[in-house]
Amino acid sequence: MTSSMSPAPAPAYAQVMEDMEKGKELAAQLQGLLRDSPEAGRFVDQILHTFSRAMRALDKAAVSAAGGEGSEVQSEVTCGGGASAGGKRKAPAADRKANCRRRTQQSSGNSVVVKNLDDGQAWRKYGQKEIQNSKHPK
Repeated sequence: MTSSMSPAPAPAYAQVMEDMEKGKELAAQLQGLLRDSPEAGRFVDQILHTFSRAMRALDKAAVSAAGGEGSEVQSEVTCGGGASAGGKRKAPAADRKANCRRRTQQSSGNSVVVKNLDDGQAWRKYGQKEIQNSKHPK
């Protein structure tokens, strides 16, 4: 039975992720070639979105298979019985609590790290002014 429980998912995962990245890059190149056609642009946008969604799902599956280490999952709680209740009587607190559901979602934002903060502009305190014929600003 131990032969069926081999640690092969890591290389398979790496190969699938590599293929997905390559497909995403090729779709982005295709988008560059077809940027004059709005209909083709929408089609390529859908392809890119599908690649991104599949890659997130694959990452989520790999994280859950590994035991949930290092995942960046955001959760959102949505509860029923809000403004859409239509003015009917409210359910007891225990019933309302049972209607709440937690939805998890992989973080999709890309963070950009700036290494150099020098933009060529001089920083000054709020309200600081140059005074004519003075050595120091006010």
